[in-house]
Amino acid sequence: MSRPNSHPKIHQRKISLTSACPPTSSKQDRKSHTQSSFSLQWCQRLWTYRLVRWAAYLYIIFSMLFSATQFLSLSTADTSLQNDVHLAHTPSENHDINATPPSLPPQMPSSQSSLPSKLNLLNTQLRLSKMFSKSIQQPDNVRPFWFTASEPPTPISITTILTLDDMEFLDTMATNWKGSISAVVQIETKDGLNSGHAVQALSRLRREYELRPSLAKYVDIHVVLLPEHATRIRLQGARNLARLFSRSRYVMHTPIKLLWLPSSASLLADTSLTERMDGGDALVVPTFAFPRRNNIQTNVFPMNREGMIEWVEEGRMGLLDYHWPLNAGPSSYSEWREATEPYLVTEYDYHYGPVYITTKENHPWCEERFDDQLPACVYTTFLNGADFYVLNDAFIIRSGQEPENELTEAERFIQDGVYKNYRIEQCAFYARQFDQHGLYDTERASHVKQECVKALRKEKIVKV
Repeated sequence: MSRPNSHPKIHQRKISLTSACPPTSSKQDRKSHTQSSFSLQWCQRLWTYRLVRWAAYLYIIFSMLFSATQFLSLSTADTSLQNDVHLAHTPSENHDINATPPSLPPQMPSSQSSLPSKLNLLNTQLRLSKMFSKSIQQPDNVRPFWFTASEPPTPISITTILTLDDMEFLDTMATNWKGSISAVVQIETKDGLNSGHAVQALSRLRREYELRPSLAKYVDIHVVLLPEHATRIRLQGARNLARLFSRSRYVMHTPIKLLWLPSSASLLADTSLTERMDGGDALVVPTFAFPRRNNIQTNVFPMNREGMIEWVEEGRMGLLDYHWPLNAGPSSYSEWREATEPYLVTEYDYHYGPVYITTKENHPWCEERFDDQLPACVYTTFLNGADFYVLNDAFIIRSGQEPENELTEAERFIQDGVYKNYRIEQCAFYARQFDQHGLYDTERASHVKQECVKALRKEKIVKV
């Protein structure tokens, strides 16, 4: 018989994770729990006060009203932006590759000008700093509409650039033109922008403007203060400013030193001309001038077509295209003499820089890498697809003694080299633009094909 076990059996629970590592409650946890309970009790006790409850209710109501107001304002802004984008993307027959981006919709009629836009809140200097971020011109030195004409804008404006010494020419232009002029006056301060010299120059400008009735009536003055040590006015950037601040639908890029020009009302009397420009083309106003010789009397000249033809046949005047002898440029005097309607410029050359009229919008801007290169403005307009038509019954008159530009020989040599490269660069740029927009096989791209072949062949880049 077996001996009973002297030690009773004890049931042993199997080891588990919880039994091996039982959870423990630290003193810190107990302390936190105690603090939470105390905070809850304190909040409950605080809530029993009526003043606290009213303050909480008012805060909740104010937050809900503020959130609703912000939501409605954002919805209105989104609707305005969608309207602007819709206007900017309205399809057109021209498929303009230079169309204004969605953030800056095209100019709207007066009936829609009251639509809200965040851009209206931007001040002038901030706008200019963005638009001319890559420009040589410092936007802080630009003061648009220093003086504003008393007359409302006419359909076409002259855009021009001058200095204070050219105010007499501006007065002659305004007297003959009798229409809107957007003029950029460039002032060299020499000893700083905040100097007494600048104040004196602006005071002189005011006197000139107030003493000449034609200026106050027709001319918008935009002031550009050139920085210290500026040796020459920069016409290329100023041409863009004069066009940018013009208040008319059409602009005529015109030099300041003229002897005579027709009135604005007579220049575009034919509505078919405006239709041609609305379609993307440009109008050339032929320029006549005296031959370069001594003892030329420049205060007597004809002011009608018949008289001008007579003077040219006698050798007393000629059709002026800078870079060519009189009557030998692309404007073609022989065609002008026989023309009964505007005629197309068929012998275009990239040195061509006439007085021309276009719409203010939907055309390239002048390249500001040049100090003075009007043909560069015309060249990009031509590559963009514009045909140039010479007016047969209108002209302007210059002395013909003015130089093509005022660059030194060294500066002209550098600029000519840059312009040669610029010609090839713009050919490639516009060819790519037309290809991306599916317009390379259209009539509008014919100028690009024509010019690129000539440019590449001349530089021996390709054999054609």
